[in-house]
Amino acid sequence: MAALGAFVRRSQPVTTIAEAGSPSNLPASQWLELLAAVLGCSPGWLLESGRVDADDLAARGRISDAARLIRSHGWTTPTRPQTSPAPTTDTSTTAAAPVAWQMARDTYLSHVMACRTCRAHLPKSPTHCPAGAELRALYDRQTTHHITPTLETPHV
Repeated sequence: MAALGAFVRRSQPVTTIAEAGSPSNLPASQWLELLAAVLGCSPGWLLESGRVDADDLAARGRISDAARLIRSHGWTTPTRPQTSPAPTTDTSTTAAAPVAWQMARDTYLSHVMACRTCRAHLPKSPTHCPAGAELRALYDRQTTHHITPTLETPHV
């Protein structure tokens, strides 16, 4: 009977997030990010839509209770944008990089991502198939050629 009572108490929606439990010791921004991750949306959307306000951020109850409360009041997952935002490129490294180095890098990374044999993510002992090993060697040579001129530049 005690388990049934606990289930009923957990299942009942609370009226505000502040009543959802004791205040969290997480900073408000981190609490909001975790809540957004649980709900599958962005922290900005939660604030813009009014699902979370300044009082909720001040109270910061249990994230599970806050998510249950928000879902109990007609939650709908926000629509995702149809187009992906354009990725930002770091022009400080790629703009000055030689085309040969960029090609070697892109070819190697494309191969490693698709190859079932290559295990480049292993920090101490990466393994490559013969083609992957050749591409890695070419990439390393191009990286050395790309970095060496900047290391030999005298500092004034």
